[in-house]
Amino acid sequence: MNIHAQFHDDKPSSRELVERYCAATENGKFQETTTHIAKDFGIPQHRLAATVREVATLTRDDIQCIVCGAYYPVANRNDMTQNASVIKRGSDWICGRCQEDAKQQEAEELEESLWESLHDYQRIGNDVNSLPVEQSVRLLALLKHSADESLTQIHPVSHNRIDTLAASENHEIDLASSLLAARVIAISPYSPAGTVEINQEAHGHRYHPRHVAWELTTYPDAEAALIMVGGIDGPAVYRKLDERLSSTAFLEAHQDAVREIAHRAAKEEVLAYLELCLTERGLPFRVGEKTEHVLTIAMQNYSIGQVFAIIWRAARSASDYLVRSGCPKRQAANVVPGAMESFMQRALGNGWNVDPFKRPGKQAQSVLSRVVFNQILGLPDGAFSFNLPVSQIVDQQIAQRLDDAGEPNTSLDPVPSS
Repeated sequence: MNIHAQFHDDKPSSRELVERYCAATENGKFQETTTHIAKDFGIPQHRLAATVREVATLTRDDIQCIVCGAYYPVANRNDMTQNASVIKRGSDWICGRCQEDAKQQEAEELEESLWESLHDYQRIGNDVNSLPVEQSVRLLALLKHSADESLTQIHPVSHNRIDTLAASENHEIDLASSLLAARVIAISPYSPAGTVEINQEAHGHRYHPRHVAWELTTYPDAEAALIMVGGIDGPAVYRKLDERLSSTAFLEAHQDAVREIAHRAAKEEVLAYLELCLTERGLPFRVGEKTEHVLTIAMQNYSIGQVFAIIWRAARSASDYLVRSGCPKRQAANVVPGAMESFMQRALGNGWNVDPFKRPGKQAQSVLSRVVFNQILGLPDGAFSFNLPVSQIVDQQIAQRLDDAGEPNTSLDPVPSS
């Protein structure tokens, strides 16, 4: 290995400094100490290496960049003596400039790939009238939650620190991912750096649904989708969705789909509260078949507020069991479904009145819940304040809204339910 120096000036003192700093014996030991060199040149010892770098660029010729062939830069004596295999960490070395060039090329390829996907999705020609019910609900919720004031950009879901899109982060991920899979939205080429990358194996993209920005790929109507000129009219899409989902014609045509979506939204709230109760007590959150079954029974018999009360009691029982027994946390968490089931059996058998909880401050109503319950059904606060099971409340409200409306407005075409 040889050390090469490219001097930045023609001063003899610079050459002498570098030569003495690099001079080594045949066995690889330096001929002089840094203390001695620094004293001779009147340089503070801690500034010696930096001073050498100021007067010359040092490289070692046993390590070369596999892309451009540049030698490995030497910043101090440690770089001169370190084994080449340690520096390369078992792989070929690429210099900083080539790494930056590669990053820039990757960024350009990623942007080009995202633009191609966006245009491909737009060419599919989805329009508001053709969207299935659940996609319509989810898209409107996303626009209400994450779109900017002009409805021309959809910011990352995680950027909204005031409202939640869905009951939990996992449900938000599912919502955004489902809209992308349906080609209703596309990942924006203007997404924050590091939130999306090209997936070479799957010929797609790796991304985080809560952290990327989005672009609309759905047109306001079939005519606009057919023409495909001038891009997507975000405000028109928003108005169409908002009007459609607020109409009694929509509710009349898709009662079963609305019931299913409302039930799912309520269950997501219940699961999110279960997670909150467990994590606050330091217990792991994991939902299996047993928990799913118990929660289904609970929602068939009790209001959301009452189910929250039952969950809180069960979580407290699990926490008490953990303290008493000293068992593993996972074992303590497994007590929850059994505790819920036992309490419900006694409450139902004895005709007990279960006092409902009010909505917790840590779990505000999500935007998705507001679209489903407040806007479509006309039920405030996700039906939380009603002391009836969600299914009964929803059935009663659908019947009431349709009775109040009389003849439905047939000027709005039905939307497919699946």
